[in-house]
Amino acid sequence: MSENRKIPNWVIVGEGAQIHHAVVFVPYEDKKTIIGKRVKIDSGTVIYGGVEIGNDSFIGHNSVIRFNTKIGVHSTVAHLCMLEGNIRIGDHTLIHSNNHIAQKTTIGSYVFMAPLCVTANDPKMCYYREEYSQTGEHWKLLQGPVIKDGARIAAGVIIFPGVTIGKQAVISVGAVVTKNVPDYAIAYSLPAKIRRRYVNPKKDTIVECKKDHS
Repeated sequence: MSENRKIPNWVIVGEGAQIHHAVVFVPYEDKKTIIGKRVKIDSGTVIYGGVEIGNDSFIGHNSVIRFNTKIGVHSTVAHLCMLEGNIRIGDHTLIHSNNHIAQKTTIGSYVFMAPLCVTANDPKMCYYREEYSQTGEHWKLLQGPVIKDGARIAAGVIIFPGVTIGKQAVISVGAVVTKNVPDYAIAYSLPAKIRRRYVNPKKDTIVECKKDHS
């Protein structure tokens, strides 16, 4: 289950999970963290209370997964990623190294995200200004992006607050996505523009995983 370390009693670990002894667990509001069966977590990673990691998933070195984040089965969050909390990630999704995922971001299943991508969630950047409030008003303003099933995000992409990237859409290298991208669309440039040619779903079918991850 782990390498010569004691797991906190608020962390529930599934059968066959491998947790490196240098993983750090940080409590949050007395919430339990659930680590699924056969999950592997590498050294240096920090995991908060209220996190759920699905069976057969992998978390790389030196990533941070903050509170109320849920990761589906057989998904990967690679090395040096920052997941800011209150995030939903589906099944069989691959998030490469060095990605920043803002709070209130939703990522579907079978999504591919290359390195050095950033999602943003604050449309007004109003921290400690007139519209900021520690009573929760600022929290209400936050709008994370939604990335739907099968979308592919190339390296160095920036996604603005509240933007939706459609099913099996493709976002090209270095694009800055300021507006919604439809299903199967191909977007590129700064700001991102939609190409006339769309992905053909009949020729770009997602091959669904047939393994039993229960």
